Amino acid sequence: MKKNKLLFFLVLICANFVRGQDLKLFSPILISDIKSIIINGEMNNQAVVDYFNPDLNEMRKEVLQYSSDSNALKLYDTESNSYKPFLFLNKKNKEIVSTKNNFGVFRSFNLIKKNDRLFEAVSATGSYPSHFERIKSIEILEKSQKFLIIKINYSDIYGYKGYSVLVLQDYKYAK
Repeated sequence: MKKNKLLFFLVLICANFVRGQDLKLFSPILISDIKSIIINGEMNNQAVVDYFNPDLNEMRKEVLQYSSDSNALKLYDTESNSYKPFLFLNKKNKEIVSTKNNFGVFRSFNLIKKNDRLFEAVSATGSYPSHFERIKSIEILEKSQKFLIIKINYSDIYGYKGYSVLVLQDYKYAK
């Protein structure tokens, strides 16, 4: 009788445990610089912006172009084969810098300039649904004629917060 009760209790616990778990294994979001790429005869920065995968070729990549002359960071749009403005560094505070951005796994956000070094990301649709990858903010750590160093603060679908640092070059002056 005791064995039956113990067995019933263990089966009940195991059934609830399996039903209540998200069986997808946790994998962190990776935002990192990788080898530069040439597009339309111009050298561009390339970054991985995706959940970690041991095979780099299967991860989403973004192409970024930093121009210190125009104080802008542009994001390459593969559908239209053109550059879309991503960050304008000389906009006024509390002004929308770019709209409806898609950056790797991060989708549909606007960037608003808070001060000279901080850009806040807000949902382009009004509010984020739960379990959604989101960029919290982008900070400028260093800006020069040759380099732009930015820190991207983000959270994943589980709410785990993280940050990543990208070092972007203005290839016009990086010789």
